Amino acid sequence: MNQEHTTGKRPADSLPLRLVMIRHELGISQKEAAMRCGITARVWQGMEEGRSPNNLLEILQLIADEFDYELQWIAFGGQLKVKEPPGRKGPGGQGAPCQTRTDDLRIKSP
Repeated sequence: MNQEHTTGKRPADSLPLRLVMIRHELGISQKEAAMRCGITARVWQGMEEGRSPNNLLEILQLIADEFDYELQWIAFGGQLKVKEPPGRKGPGGQGAPCQTRTDDLRIKSP
């Protein structure tokens, strides 16, 4: 049995972290996020601390609708979308991602 061993860290995928991630991506406070979703700042703060209100699914739907995120991702997590750096074009300017050739990264001996 051949198992691949990785040593890099990976953050936990949890609802509280996804809520923080949404706020940070939008550059807003807990209070503003809560206000925009029609809930109290205390409820939002509680969710970021791991507490679940009785109407959690309803609140997650409000968040998904207000901030244009997939409800499925907010509720259950999953793979994140990879963003391309703005203005980066591939060969010929066709919008394909640029790729660095591996031989460009090798240390050349004198």
